[in-house]
Amino acid sequence: MAMIRPDTPVKTPAHGGTAAIRRFRIAKGRATCRLGFMLGSSVSVFGEVEDCRKALAMFGCTALVLTKSGTFHARVTCLALHNIWLLRLSESLARIATYKTSSDMRRFVLPPATGHLFWGGVEATAGSLLSHGPETVVFERTLAPVESLMILVSERLLAHSVHTLIGSVACLRPDVFRWNPRSTHLARLRALHFAATGMSAERLAQAHGASAYWGLEQELIYALADCLSDMPSGPAVRQPRHVPEPAQQLAAMIAGSDQAHDTAAAICRRLSLSPSVMHRSCMKHFGVSPGQYIRLIRKQTGGASANRCDR
Repeated sequence: MAMIRPDTPVKTPAHGGTAAIRRFRIAKGRATCRLGFMLGSSVSVFGEVEDCRKALAMFGCTALVLTKSGTFHARVTCLALHNIWLLRLSESLARIATYKTSSDMRRFVLPPATGHLFWGGVEATAGSLLSHGPETVVFERTLAPVESLMILVSERLLAHSVHTLIGSVACLRPDVFRWNPRSTHLARLRALHFAATGMSAERLAQAHGASAYWGLEQELIYALADCLSDMPSGPAVRQPRHVPEPAQQLAAMIAGSDQAHDTAAAICRRLSLSPSVMHRSCMKHFGVSPGQYIRLIRKQTGGASANRCDR
């Protein structure tokens, strides 16, 4: 893993900033990336939902369901650095996605440039930064057209960097967490994201050399550390980890082929849940009722099966 260590002992400046401790160098002898990320960028345009889901699988996307009819169009811009991946996603139709990152990976979402984006019923509003930890299932809902900005980073590297830069331990909870950073800190992180995903890897390397990747990654880590050093507002979704949400149980149950044709009432009876509890959970996470969600799943899986048969 690329190790980042300070040239001088870390001391918190009197004014509370981090500018005085930003003299860092890369231990190039240990520059092998533990995450296996490949340097580079890609811009892809998709007209099929399943193709877009496969492209988003690197960010932990396991399911993608459209909630509105029409012509689907998505543009995915991805920039892979040594320990951080950046994603800019533009979509034409509203959808529901299920995300679950791998071990030691944390995902952040910035306020969308256009449209609305929800995690577990919590909107990524202006001035806020949402995050969730490894192995946490998160339902993401959009109201299109939307352009979302995501960051995927190693949690160990992030925790180490925050502790080194700020001198304190960041509260990295596994569930959905809302941060309320200062407007200047969030604006800087947003500007870095836009600039990085707007410039191709080839142009970045030609303009600034190979060291540009390391410099950009460090600047992103600095910006994230500044945002996480501000006081968070607390967990955005309060739910015991050992008790899955009813909507999560519903999604897991209808994913099996043997439950694909069950009604919402039958699934509620099988899960020993009241229809009202299931309805509230689905409206919170999916924005639709349990019956509508089941019909959307059936329609999309049926269409995918038909396309495979046509081929």
